[in-house]
Amino acid sequence: MNREDQGITSEQRPFCSPNAPKGTVFSITLEGEGNQKHYTSYDEIEVDFILGTLSPDVLKSAITEAINAVLAPIRKAYAESEESQAVDKLVYPEVGKLC
Repeated sequence: MNREDQGITSEQRPFCSPNAPKGTVFSITLEGEGNQKHYTSYDEIEVDFILGTLSPDVLKSAITEAINAVLAPIRKAYAESEESQAVDKLVYPEVGKLC
């Protein structure tokens, strides 16, 4: 299965919102405001976090969303593959069936 069949395109930017300006590496929806902040580097995120402009909860939520966006096509491919699920059962038997 190729990347396109799995819903992966070279244009995807899973850490950026669709309306993010060019050069954005990470977009975060700000708490309670509905506004987004677009970062062009890790250093910018770190500075906002240190200054308290970016709360731990908002950063954690943004990272969780980004990771889930990356994993979504993998989860979809796994759910649609009986072969992958069969291998999974062989490699990771249910607890209690080992003895």
